[in-house]
Amino acid sequence: MKYLFWKILFLVFEDFSYDLQKFRIYFIDIGQTEFISGNKFSQLPDEFLDEPALAIPCRLYNVCPINGNEQPIWKSDDKVYDELQRLMVNYISCTVRPKQDQGYYDVEIMIPGKTTTGSASTVPIVPPNDGYYWISQIYSATEFHAFSYSHRHRFDGVCKDLKAYYDSFVNDQSLNVTVILIGNLCAIQQGNKYYRVIIKRRKSQSKVLVKLIDRGDEIIVDTTELLQIDNKFSTIPAFVQPFRLHPCDESQNSANVTRQLKKLLFNQWVYITQQGSMINGSYPVEVILSNQQSLNKMILQQ
Repeated sequence: MKYLFWKILFLVFEDFSYDLQKFRIYFIDIGQTEFISGNKFSQLPDEFLDEPALAIPCRLYNVCPINGNEQPIWKSDDKVYDELQRLMVNYISCTVRPKQDQGYYDVEIMIPGKTTTGSASTVPIVPPNDGYYWISQIYSATEFHAFSYSHRHRFDGVCKDLKAYYDSFVNDQSLNVTVILIGNLCAIQQGNKYYRVIIKRRKSQSKVLVKLIDRGDEIIVDTTELLQIDNKFSTIPAFVQPFRLHPCDESQNSANVTRQLKKLLFNQWVYITQQGSMINGSYPVEVILSNQQSLNKMILQQ
């Protein structure tokens, strides 16, 4: 009979009876934890002391329990366990994220033939063209969102397709989102319409902040409102684009400037010309109002 020897770490001493001592040990080369009686241990030879562990402790990057928060306490009956067991295979492609905490590495896992488990679903990014835009959301002079006039028919078509797709499901539990991934693409229903959203962060045990990628606004929804999204809707670029006034920077933002922007821009058609590459997630642009005046000059020269 052949015996295998494993390197271990002692974790917790447990006394389960009066005549038997057991130790909780961690097999550092396979990542397994067991309770072992004390008469099965041997001293590790010196030449193996400096050998690194072969198993790496990992956790899924940006995954929260369905009933947890940003500092979760995992429960044994959390649905994420079942989902992980269902999707996981023996061989995977794993990317270690920069973040590390308490000895665990945050990782993104690519499963063959599947979408990413533990990472954000990304919507294709298409740089904006110069043209007429409808201003749909204004946060500041360095962040406002606009909808291209040339995309209006395509947007109407996608909205109809979303409604037809979700209205075809009746009491179908497969649409439930069982794993909350920060940055993941889902859908929500508002009234009789459906919208694509990206999960921004968890606000409470049952609430998450989401961004409506085709409108630009952010709202808080219950986790039960989140719907799984079909792949055919995840490959469509967002219909709104993030902009900022050129050459405005964050130091020029103020409540007064934002109020003026909302008065002059919100729900208006304007002509936008791009003025360089993206800065902090927004494209610098010049905005020409319907009266042919430059909004940039009106705001920034005050």
